[in-house]
Amino acid sequence: MQNVMYCFSGTGNSLAVARSVAEKLTDTEVISVMALQDNKEVPAKYERVGFVIPTCFGHPPKAVAELGKALRLQPHQKVFIIVTCGGANILTLSDFRRLLQPKTQNPIQGFEVKLPGNHIVGFSAWSESRQRRLFDNANIAVNKIVNQIQNDTPIRVKKDINLKLATFCSKTFNGWLGIKDIFSTKAEYFTTNACVHCGVCERICPVGNIKVSSTAVAFGDNCQQCMACIQWCPQRAVGHPNVPKDRKRYHHPDITVEDMLELNSATNQSV
Repeated sequence: MQNVMYCFSGTGNSLAVARSVAEKLTDTEVISVMALQDNKEVPAKYERVGFVIPTCFGHPPKAVAELGKALRLQPHQKVFIIVTCGGANILTLSDFRRLLQPKTQNPIQGFEVKLPGNHIVGFSAWSESRQRRLFDNANIAVNKIVNQIQNDTPIRVKKDINLKLATFCSKTFNGWLGIKDIFSTKAEYFTTNACVHCGVCERICPVGNIKVSSTAVAFGDNCQQCMACIQWCPQRAVGHPNVPKDRKRYHHPDITVEDMLELNSATNQSV
């Protein structure tokens, strides 16, 4: 039987992990998780169903969590979740596993892969040496994860940290980084005079939250804080009140803008 991995990615970290795992598992498709918006039932032809998602202020991106609530799995399907994060996934893995576990009769395997942080609103791209170390460690982690998936290795479920404590720490830390409301989906981004209305930001947004015309760029109220628009803009024309003009951008070096546009094309055709 075939396998599928549903991926949510803004700057390529989750997509890079999904592709690497898919290549090693073999016979595995990688699809945007947002492609499930129109039909929330995972096809029965898939034996293993994976989800590769980033942490967003200690939780799954809001749009991903909403899909998780409505998702329909087949009883026979084996499910795994991989969370990519710059520090720790906090409650991202446990939140999403809690949504999916009642939908399958098999225990859900959960994993974490650390990769360079992409939160440009709070900090610049990490040093190349630090990034390289994380990429090397991620490759090792992926090999271990694939082995555990293939062998159906039981994964010990760690005890959650206290929700109130996690939320307080997340709000406090991100407050220092300039994020007023970690649960807000209102975009604070804008475009500068460097914008040529090429439409990359519109097509790369995983949730179709940006609309580009010949004269304007409109940011909606469904921002997932994935950083795709500001990190991938070829003209560096997408700005944010907390991002200095000279702040260094980041995206995963093994992922191209064409890869991201292909991943998110289904989303932007349906919204």
